[in-house]
Amino acid sequence: MDNSEKINAARKKIMGESFKIERRLALYIGEKIDEQITNEKNAEKILSKSLSDCISTVIAAAQKKANNGYACLSGEEVKRIAYEFYEIDADESMDNLTYIFELI
Repeated sequence: MDNSEKINAARKKIMGESFKIERRLALYIGEKIDEQITNEKNAEKILSKSLSDCISTVIAAAQKKANNGYACLSGEEVKRIAYEFYEIDADESMDNLTYIFELI
């Protein structure tokens, strides 16, 4: 598989997983990760892990911050956790939007 094929395969994988999970959190993470699949190194990391495991990691982080069963993570926090999970080198210039998610 050449570079462009790996990048395309990683993009197809992450977006396919996000649509299959059908949660706003999955779609948000999928979009942010997709933006970072610009090189073979990041593509390989995306291909080696699952979005559902990433979401579990985000939810676990939110649960640590929970108060009375509610947790709120900023979009930046969710993005940072996802980038750390996938161990990708992020190009921060690609994203300057912040969203807030309430996780139950």
